[in-house]
Amino acid sequence: MECAKEASLIFKCIDGNELIQTNKGLLTIRDAYETIKRTNPGLFVLSDSSVEKATAVINNGIKDVFEVSTEFGNSILATGEHRIVACNDGKLMWKKISDVKVGDWVPLRLGKWIVKGDFRFDDFNYKPKTHVELGQFPEKEITIPKVMNEDFATLLGIYIGDGSNHRDGIRFLSGSKDKELITVTVKLIKKVFKRKALVVRNRSESYEVSVLSVKLKRFFKYYGMLKKSSREAFIPKPVLMSSERIVTAFLRGLFSADGSISHGKYIMLTTSSKRLAREVMSVLWNIGIPCKLNVTKNAFVLRIYGRIGTIRFKEKVGFIIKKKQKILNSIDVNKIYTRGEKVPIAIPYLRYMYTRCEGKVKDLIKFALTDIPGKATIKRIAKIYNHTPKELRKVLEDVNTIFTRISNIRYVGKRRVYDLHIPTTHVYLVNGFITHNSGGGIGVNYSKLRPEGDVVASTGGVSSGPVSFMRIIDVVTDVVKAGGKRRGACMGILEIWHPDIEKFISAKEKEGVLSNFNISIAITPDFWKYYEGNKDYPLRNPRDGKIWKTVNARYLLESAAMMAWKSGDPGVIFLDNLNKRN
Repeated sequence: MECAKEASLIFKCIDGNELIQTNKGLLTIRDAYETIKRTNPGLFVLSDSSVEKATAVINNGIKDVFEVSTEFGNSILATGEHRIVACNDGKLMWKKISDVKVGDWVPLRLGKWIVKGDFRFDDFNYKPKTHVELGQFPEKEITIPKVMNEDFATLLGIYIGDGSNHRDGIRFLSGSKDKELITVTVKLIKKVFKRKALVVRNRSESYEVSVLSVKLKRFFKYYGMLKKSSREAFIPKPVLMSSERIVTAFLRGLFSADGSISHGKYIMLTTSSKRLAREVMSVLWNIGIPCKLNVTKNAFVLRIYGRIGTIRFKEKVGFIIKKKQKILNSIDVNKIYTRGEKVPIAIPYLRYMYTRCEGKVKDLIKFALTDIPGKATIKRIAKIYNHTPKELRKVLEDVNTIFTRISNIRYVGKRRVYDLHIPTTHVYLVNGFITHNSGGGIGVNYSKLRPEGDVVASTGGVSSGPVSFMRIIDVVTDVVKAGGKRRGACMGILEIWHPDIEKFISAKEKEGVLSNFNISIAITPDFWKYYEGNKDYPLRNPRDGKIWKTVNARYLLESAAMMAWKSGDPGVIFLDNLNKRN
């Protein structure tokens, strides 16, 4: 049997520490690997515009890894074969990490938080001392939360920003100008732990708010929430594994402790921890708030980006400090303009429009195209918005996609990498990058097989048709898995002139049949003449090219459309366009 086969590459992997948005939380792909082993699979991840099921996360061992960074500060660590969406002459396309260059444009995609429940602290057990040594005080009772809540998350944000550890508990440090933060912290401690905090004013005019409890400190340590130092600060996992309201409450506390508003409009967070800066950036992008990361000599500075970022920060996060919140409320978002925000994907549309417009509109398009693509800014394009085609308007109105340039590409060495497999869209987000999952599979065109019932002269038997062969391949695919862990993926194609096309169209009508297959009808150019004329289309035996029977062309396409609506298959492939473009 002569078949058209196409195998996809594997080992398009990302570094184990990269964060991905899942229904279990914002997890490193290494943690996702452990999670999917336990839940088998039960893991859903954020694709570019939907939530999709991940059927496997594969540990692909140690590979060469590269870091690709953007002017926004977003970065991705991946192998050279891993693919991301990038712009090429204004068009979006998949590019291997090994093929992208400094200066290339990439779209960064804002996500959404998909965790529904909140983290539970059910398995913490603490046994206090049964006796008290001479000179020691009996331990006071303290309430430990059973589930992550907004007040605790806010307090954790303050702790990660301004907190440290005491020998017998935790503490919060604030300057004399932050009296309101001290008051809020004391109230939260009382509300969350049902314990009165100890407040001490130091000689340096700073304040120390302490909760002295060995039980509390061990609770923090047990769930990985203890902060070792400012340079090693991080977002605790119980926060990352909770709902959006918990995540935003944590950010509210963190920004209230370490955040500021510069020049009355720029919302910023400054930290000495690289890990915290990267995690906060990832969280912000995953709740739909764009931000930029700048690295100075001694600090990492995150700044909320643009009008949409400011609006969403106001709506979702804000401050618990009245003074900061008042400044935030006074920001006029309509006056926020991000200088030079560019839309490189608009270039082909503008070039096309330039050849078909006259007068002032043509001059404005020329102005927008000056120094392509550096001057194709939103501000310039907005002047000709009413003259732009619908496709370009959709691009301009998509506030969840932001374009930036690749600023740096470097080899970081050999790292343990993982492969995420999403069989539906094959797409997921990593730090704003739109990335393609790995995986393997084959595509087979079954059109050269005899139709069902065709007599085999040499044996006197009859053919069982292409659909029966697909069932065999489907069973084999179930048995033989890639690496014994990931299910196989097959693409079945039948050209529309084949006598068994009707059987092919309905092959996946019953749920569970051909479950390893996606099927598509290959439509040839001659079909459309019959369709437009509402005529019967000849179906031909591939053995000799003779007409086997005829079927109304519109009936065929309508049957395919109805079955696709009902079951998701078949799709269609246009062979003329496929051959023209490849």
